[in-house]
Amino acid sequence: MTVERFYGPLSFEMRPGSRGEYVRHSDYAALEAECERLRGERDRQYDENVNRIAAEGAAILRAEALEARLVEVEKALEPFDRLAKAVFRDGMNKGKEDGHTLWGFDNSNITYGDVRGAQAALARGGKADG
Repeated sequence: MTVERFYGPLSFEMRPGSRGEYVRHSDYAALEAECERLRGERDRQYDENVNRIAAEGAAILRAEALEARLVEVEKALEPFDRLAKAVFRDGMNKGKEDGHTLWGFDNSNITYGDVRGAQAALARGGKADG
């Protein structure tokens, strides 16, 4: 930036192309310092915005991945929901305790509580009819 300087009793500066609007040298220096401070603030805010947008983008990607995973889990729970509807139809087996085994194989069991839990999880997600 080229600045014409006029030195006399007071020091003035004028930007080329200005229309005779003189600024006291000390005022010009203060304005220049303020401009530098504002540029630094602008750059800091820009960096913060870039970081915030990147974080929001990562959060959106994570939410989309979780939504896709939720669809998979709900689909995996649907057979248990069908089983629960059959097991508990017309009030059948309602009195069975959650820990009571409904089906077992080689030391692995599916209990009435497991089936109720799967049905409740789908109901919370709006998938099960109850």
